[in-house]
Order: sequence, then C-alpha cells, then structure tokens
Amino acid sequence: MAHYANDCWDAEVETSYGWIEVAGHSDRSAFDLERHQAKTKIELMAARPLKTPVPVTTTHCILNKQVLGKEFKKDQAIVVKHLEEIDNADRKALSDKFAAENQIVLSIDGKEFTLTDKHVSFKDETKMQMEEKYIPHVIEPSFGIGRVLYCIFEHCFKVREKDAQRTYFDFPAEIAPVHCSLLPLMHNADMNAKVAEIKKILIRNGVSSKVDDSGQTVGKRYARTDECGIPFAITVDFDTLKDDTVTVRQLDTMKQIRLPIVEVAPLINALRSYQTTWAETVDKYGLVQASEDKE
Repeated sequence: MAHYANDCWDAEVETSYGWIEVAGHSDRSAFDLERHQAKTKIELMAARPLKTPVPVTTTHCILNKQVLGKEFKKDQAIVVKHLEEIDNADRKALSDKFAAENQIVLSIDGKEFTLTDKHVSFKDETKMQMEEKYIPHVIEPSFGIGRVLYCIFEHCFKVREKDAQRTYFDFPAEIAPVHCSLLPLMHNADMNAKVAEIKKILIRNGVSSKVDDSGQTVGKRYARTDECGIPFAITVDFDTLKDDTVTVRQLDTMKQIRLPIVEVAPLINALRSYQTTWAETVDKYGLVQASEDKE
C-alpha cells in the first residue's frame, strides 16, 4: 500500500488468463491538501454549516516581540514561529501552565527558552461557530481501460451451439456500441426510404443504429450484426410498406417479434435500460416465424 494511503482496494476479473486487476482504488485521505497547506501556508479547507451553532473558545498567544528580540536575538524567529504554528489545543495547554507557574519553558530544536509575562500573555476568546471546517479526503480511482475492454470482449464472446463458425458478441444492451441494425429485406427504393425514416426516429429517441443495405441475404446480414455485438436487428420488409410494422430480432435467442414502427424506439430504450425484458416483450407481441433464408 502506498505511503500516502489509508487503504487500497483492487477490482479483479476472472479471465482465461486467471484473475487480473482492472481497477485500483486508493483512499488518499487528506494527504495531498495537508501538505500543500503546510508548504504554502494557505488554507485549503472546505466548510459545511452546522445545524446548531456551538460556542468555540480560541486561545490567542500575544507576543512582545521587542523584548523577545532583545533577549533571544536570532533565536527570536524560531520561538515566534513555534508559538504561531502550534494548534489551539497546545496553546490552551501552554496558557494553563503559564497561569499556574507564571512562566513556560519551550524546547525547540534542542534549545530551551523560558518565557515570562514580559515575553508573552494569553487571552481566550469565545465565539459562536456557525460552520465546521475540514480538509476534504480524496478517493483516487485508477482504471486500466484496456483491461476493462478486454474483459468485456472475452466475457461476451460466444459461439452458436449448432454452428461453431457462427461467433458473436453478446454485449448487454446498455453497453453495446450500437443498439440496433436496420436491414431492408432487399435493395428496394421504397424499403430504403422506410429505413431512412426509421433511422431518423431512432436518432430523435437517442437510439444508435447501423444500416446494412448490402446485397447479402438477410441471414448473412444477421450473422454480421451478431459478430458486431448489436443486440437488436430491425428488418423492413414488404409488410412494412403495407402496415408500417417491422420485425425486431434479439441477438442471443435469434427470436423475432413484429410491432408498429412507432413502438420500436421506446421498446429498445426500455430493453437497454432494463425497464422490461425480452421475455416480457415476447409475451406482449408474440413471436413471428423467421423463414429459413433469413437465418
């Protein structure tokens, strides 16, 4: 653990290489600000209001620097510095000792200095404290973004059970780089126009999409969509031109539903934010049978 830390934690992920660290988190406490404050002599504190004001007594140390200078000469500076830098609790202790003995003896840098009432006096001042000052603590997170991405790729990489050549990434919809693909059933002017219309709707609703209007069969384009880890595929077909409905295919199950275009964007947003599940969606819309050439 680093010398500046109160505590440290590592986040590890199990991979084919074993457990690897992907993030380290260090509780740096107030180490940095305390040292900046000590070196610059500038207060680096935050404040928060107290629910109930409290009386706070501060002990002030009043120095007769003229007398100190005559008696201690060049050592005056270290005496003054010592008395100015000690905290309030130490000043209070010196004040009590001074009241009892009429003098105090300071040990500084191996030297002793005796101070009497001609050198110093103490005064207590009580004020109502309205806020509490504190030095903020810092939690320092450190992420290995390359390792995080690698773990995502490895954990999401899958192979179709009946076809080892069909590999895909099963990214959770919330982190998938692209939320859905847009596929016209074939290269057709009317279908392409409908795809463009749907893409605009998706953009307005914050749903990212990728159009694949290549000449490949829909089945091959589904496979290409799967390889990219796109969780949903929207297909525009001849029925779309008649009733403004489309099919939506889910990556992992390869099952399809059919629904109106106006409901597509809200559905995908609900699925990727876990407001609903694919199983609930299937119960609502029912499955449609994909023809063999599509898969």
